[in-house]
Amino acid sequence: MSKRSIWQVGIVGQALVWLVLGTMVVVGLAIWISYEATVSTHRDDLLQNLSRWTEDRTAREMAVIERVERQLRASRRLLDVRLRQPLTNGPTIPLLEDGSRRLIPAATEPPLAVFINAQASPDIGQVAAAMVARDLLAELAPTLAEYPPNLTIAVPTKWFAGWGADQVDLARDILPIDPVMLPAEIAGLASGRPVSWSEPYLEPVTERWQVTASTTLDHAGTGRIAITQVLPIDDLLKRATDRQVSGDETVVYDRGGRLLATTAPLAKADPADDTNVVPTLATSGSPRLERLRSVITDNDVASELVIDPAGEGWYSVSRMSGPGWTEVTFHPFEHIDSRARTTAGWILIVGVAVIVAQALLLVTVLRSRVAQPLARLSQAAADLSEDRGVIPTLHTYRQDEVGDLSRRFVIMADAVAAREVELRQANHSLREREALARALVDSAADAVVLFGDALITEANPTAEELFRAGPQPLTGRNPFDLLADTPETLDAVATWNERIGMALGGQTQHFPILMQRRDGSVFEAEVGLARVNLPGSQRLLAVIRDVSERNQLERQLRQGQKLESLGQLAGGIAHDFNNMLAGIMGAAELLERQTALPERPRKLLATILTTCERAAGLTRKLLSFARKGQPQRQPVELHQVIHDTLGMLESSLDKRIELHTKLTADRTGIVGDAAELQNALLNLAFNARDAMPDGGTLTFSTRLRDFGLADEPGLITPLLPGLYLEVSVSDTGTGIPPAVLPRIFEPFFTTKMVGKGTGLGLAAVYGTVLDHGGSLRVDSAQGKGTAFRLYFPIAGDGSAITRAVQVAERHGNQRGVVLLVDDEELVRSVAIAFLEELGWEVIEAADGQRALDIYREQKQRIDLVILDMEMPGRRGIDLLREMKKMHPAVIAILCSGYVREGSVDQMIAEGFRAQLSKPYRMSDLERVLEEVRPKTGTE
Repeated sequence: MSKRSIWQVGIVGQALVWLVLGTMVVVGLAIWISYEATVSTHRDDLLQNLSRWTEDRTAREMAVIERVERQLRASRRLLDVRLRQPLTNGPTIPLLEDGSRRLIPAATEPPLAVFINAQASPDIGQVAAAMVARDLLAELAPTLAEYPPNLTIAVPTKWFAGWGADQVDLARDILPIDPVMLPAEIAGLASGRPVSWSEPYLEPVTERWQVTASTTLDHAGTGRIAITQVLPIDDLLKRATDRQVSGDETVVYDRGGRLLATTAPLAKADPADDTNVVPTLATSGSPRLERLRSVITDNDVASELVIDPAGEGWYSVSRMSGPGWTEVTFHPFEHIDSRARTTAGWILIVGVAVIVAQALLLVTVLRSRVAQPLARLSQAAADLSEDRGVIPTLHTYRQDEVGDLSRRFVIMADAVAAREVELRQANHSLREREALARALVDSAADAVVLFGDALITEANPTAEELFRAGPQPLTGRNPFDLLADTPETLDAVATWNERIGMALGGQTQHFPILMQRRDGSVFEAEVGLARVNLPGSQRLLAVIRDVSERNQLERQLRQGQKLESLGQLAGGIAHDFNNMLAGIMGAAELLERQTALPERPRKLLATILTTCERAAGLTRKLLSFARKGQPQRQPVELHQVIHDTLGMLESSLDKRIELHTKLTADRTGIVGDAAELQNALLNLAFNARDAMPDGGTLTFSTRLRDFGLADEPGLITPLLPGLYLEVSVSDTGTGIPPAVLPRIFEPFFTTKMVGKGTGLGLAAVYGTVLDHGGSLRVDSAQGKGTAFRLYFPIAGDGSAITRAVQVAERHGNQRGVVLLVDDEELVRSVAIAFLEELGWEVIEAADGQRALDIYREQKQRIDLVILDMEMPGRRGIDLLREMKKMHPAVIAILCSGYVREGSVDQMIAEGFRAQLSKPYRMSDLERVLEEVRPKTGTE
């Protein structure tokens, strides 16, 4: 850019601007100096006029006072002359009804009035004196008519004669009990001066404030006669403000500072104050009047002009020496200055005209050189801002500042157009992102709530559905309303406030809390809180997830894991216990088979066998809970099992307990072990019996349930989708306490007295149901009863659970060679004795490796193998897999206290032909051997 002036005009325009501006400054300064000088001159003239006006007012007021005093003295001389002459009886004055004598000439000129108080018993001389006074007033009427009109001649308490309309009214209205003269008028008579002035007082008839000028005449036979001139204060104020300028304030006060008249607004009087009390300068309530006595000093100067020490204006002071009045008019500085400036305003008018002419010249020049080009630039800027797309032709050809500005503007317009395209693209992208963000929030599976200042401002549809807001949206509600109204509400509120504080500090929060829907239902929620910085404010974004179902599943899982751990413990105990029972039972049975034993030892052996069988039953319950038993997998009609159970219960239950059935299911076939199912139902029935010591109702019912993908609330373990048979066993007993309910399926847990229960009944029920692929739930209310609901999968053709255990065909009565593998020597010795008793040749092995070596060497002569499942080193199923590699047609029998993994179907699928549960009798072993023995072999 070339170096040019910073002005937006050329060189000629620049010079013209400087010339016009300089001229305007010089002319303006000259006009202002002349104007201020004229204002000062007029201000001095106004102050001189105020001084003269003050002197004129003082002279006028003193003339009035002197005329009043002169008139009073003349009236006294004339009355004295008249009273020295013999008094003649005047006209008879009628006695009126009120007891007063009055003489009021009707419609006469001049207006004269006479009042004589009849109650004061005036004599003829007093009446004559009153008539003389009346006649004197009539003669003085032409003089009195000039000013003022209210002149009275009176003897206090006896009579008065008055001239003037006010005196006529007074004579008509005065009562016999009223004084002829007021106390203020009588007080003025005692001054001793030729003419005395009274203090201001309120005339009761006219209710006007007034003062009086009085003189007295002492006459023998009549007494002291008072000649009084009444001056209304209203008239005094009117004279004092004559020719007063608007905005000035005038006040008249006497030597004592009492206000006789004022145009200044006074503070409103207290209604309790005496209205007859004259306000003073000190009690006026006006700051200016209160400091007036300190500004206006008492001196002998009749009139003067005094400046206000506060700098607010001037005081015009007029002093009346006779009555001692002072008239003061306050002239504010601004009024004087305003009048002076108004008078000098013609100078400003001329100056403004000159400046306007210069401005017109400047406008004319600048219009063609600057205004028109700038107007085009302004129009171009407007078109650019409103995106009209067309820019008017600019003065780009000029080689001055305007041309340079026009060229720069064209470059800027091109840049703005390009930037506009970028902004539109950015706005479009921003709207797409905003729509995407809104769609993500609205489609989120979790509730999203934005709140701040204790109000919810945004909520997605999931939040509205989660809290079941209904027709009233969540927006506008307090976030605290979402918290659950429970006994733990205070803890929840404290947690909520603490987390909000941390979130506002910038720490993202994740915490669980109980929340409540609009219908009052409470649910477990997991909340994530994060701070969101918006323009001008901070908000909190809450992501809320209903985790009630998840927590319920977790609780079920923990309960299942707990029971699983207990089951593993129970299975291990049962395994070792069964091994010991197998040795004891085997030895006892072998002894029993010896026919040479006496009767007593034989009975003792029978006792041992019976006790062992009972102990084996106890271990079966443990294994049933641990799901380690080997139930018989075969089709079972559950209604038949229930009927069989009812038959057993009818003879064993208390007669006060009524049995009822509601068997409504039309499909009741399942696959399982009928004995274990019946044992589970008996355990539930016996528990119900113990809960109804005084009798009650025990009900067995069935129905079909079709479970979908959703979890059924209250189930101990979740179920796969499908059709299930629900078996309900309910009673009307005492119910189960809530504190006990979570532990009822734990083994060895019981609330019964010692010796009344083992704590394995419900644990066995739990194991039986889960072993049959089902689940269960418990509903109980204290004092109302308990209902156990068992769910079993309905059998279907071709399903895995309906397959019966396939056993090998029997091969006749032929005996052979058995490989017996067991790590327990006691169990092996009993088994060897049983097998040899049954005619089998036995090869024993104490561990898995030894068994493999033997089988590898003698597999051709070994007819079948009996394997223990749990052994050190290698388990029974591992040995079977190795043996099948050597001889795929190997015949194996699983012999164990429990099966750690897999079901019977899985064991058979691995190659086992049968299973034998420990402990077992010789007859059980013989039955299994008969089922799986080979068709060939020695007897």
